[in-house]
Amino acid sequence: MFFSKLYESNCNLSENGVTCSRATKKVIKMFNRTRAIATAAFLTGVFFTPVGSANDLELLNTTIPASACRPIHDIDDERIKLKNGAFIFRNGMTGTASLLCPLQLSGTNMTSYRIYFRDSNRCLSSVNVLARLRYRNKSGQKAVSPKWTSTFETPFGEFCFPAPGSESNTTEVIPLVETLAPGRLYNFVVQITRELDTQKVTFSGIDFPDN
Repeated sequence: MFFSKLYESNCNLSENGVTCSRATKKVIKMFNRTRAIATAAFLTGVFFTPVGSANDLELLNTTIPASACRPIHDIDDERIKLKNGAFIFRNGMTGTASLLCPLQLSGTNMTSYRIYFRDSNRCLSSVNVLARLRYRNKSGQKAVSPKWTSTFETPFGEFCFPAPGSESNTTEVIPLVETLAPGRLYNFVVQITRELDTQKVTFSGIDFPDN
């Protein structure tokens, strides 16, 4: 409204275009510059807001070794065992075993976590590791993140070829932007699966990298 009146009072329309007084031109120029800066700042905030270059320091100093986890069900305890700091299947056992791994932190920011595992064939869902962050509060249990699985995704029926060395112990960083709010008791649920007793699958732990 202000600039409409400014144009009407101080600018004239002719065959050569719009002509304005020198003072009016200065005001309009300042307005356009301010609007451009504000627009750029807005777009930066909308499209380029950083999600955090790294996990908070508290998380960087936090690890969840497999030895800190426990089998959720009695049948899980029968299927797996802790050996050399990692959960593996007992000889001859198959199926899926679930672990509960507590994350004893709150009031900090997460941008990713890293899982230490082994999957003897990441092209097959019959042997895999699955992880998901959850929490409990006074209302019950909630899932925070989508499930991560060690099985490679092969859309549109593409062939999957295991990477060299994929049968060995390895790590993978999973992006996850989350504020660990007070009043929530966080934990990771980890599942290891194998359908054949010749398949190798291992879970060694979780930490939080300086990404």
